[in-house]
Amino acid sequence: MSRTGNHPQVEGAADLATRLAAAEKALSARDKTIRVLMQRVQARQANKRSALALLGQNADLQEVVARKTLELEERTVQLAGSLSLLNATLESTADGILVADGRGGAISFNEKFLEMWHIPREVSDRKSEQEMLEIARAQLEQPEQFMAGVKSLYSGLEKESFDVLEFQDGKIFERYSKPQRIGKEIVGRVWSFRDVTERKEAEHQLEASLKELRGKTAFLEALVNSSLEGILVVNDQGKTAVQNQQFNRLMKIPREIAEDVDDARRLQYVTDSTKNPEKFHEKVLHGRISPSLSLPASAGWYSTESGKRSL
Repeated sequence: MSRTGNHPQVEGAADLATRLAAAEKALSARDKTIRVLMQRVQARQANKRSALALLGQNADLQEVVARKTLELEERTVQLAGSLSLLNATLESTADGILVADGRGGAISFNEKFLEMWHIPREVSDRKSEQEMLEIARAQLEQPEQFMAGVKSLYSGLEKESFDVLEFQDGKIFERYSKPQRIGKEIVGRVWSFRDVTERKEAEHQLEASLKELRGKTAFLEALVNSSLEGILVVNDQGKTAVQNQQFNRLMKIPREIAEDVDDARRLQYVTDSTKNPEKFHEKVLHGRISPSLSLPASAGWYSTESGKRSL
């Protein structure tokens, strides 16, 4: 009769299998944990690399920004210098200058412009071209014509103009206008004003003097030509200054020679008509004539050097 009981080998194998299974399970769990940890590490490393790359990009961007900022600062200094030079040039000119945008705004102007047109400081501070135009038109002899010219120029941006403005107090300005361009684009209009009052007064005085001189010259010519004596006036270069009609008749000078602009030809004809041509020519060169020289009766000789008459 057999008896059942525990089999030591079977129990040992089962226990080993149980422990092995537990160990495999634990190992599997550990492997999973390790894989998770590895994934986290890799993710962190990737994030770190991205951060480093971003920091590198930021560094590059900062370098570009710094370089551009320096370039802008240098350009700003250059522009400030150019602007200062332009302002100095604008203020040094004798003309009054106004730069307008064509929309009622006065972009720039010099002190000469404000002085010439008597623009108050409070108006210039507002930089209103319309206000300045109203002040200007009130001073002019023909204000409506002035405003019509302004409107005409603003209606045709390409136009240039030049005209003269007369003031109620007698002043006279020359006005010149042309478009203001930046590249090929018209962005406004430049107005230039020059006070020509003194020049115009001098021109009027000169014209009056010339008119008076022409009157006196005409009187003297009439007086000389009405003389019964032949008169010839030669300057110190041997050029004929005055030769009256009676002289031409006495010397029997042909009309074509008398009216010839060539002094040498006319003088040669007179010289050949004398008894001593060589001496006559020599005396003419010295601006005087000898009383012993034979000329037709009543023919007079006047030297501009001595102011005396010889027969």
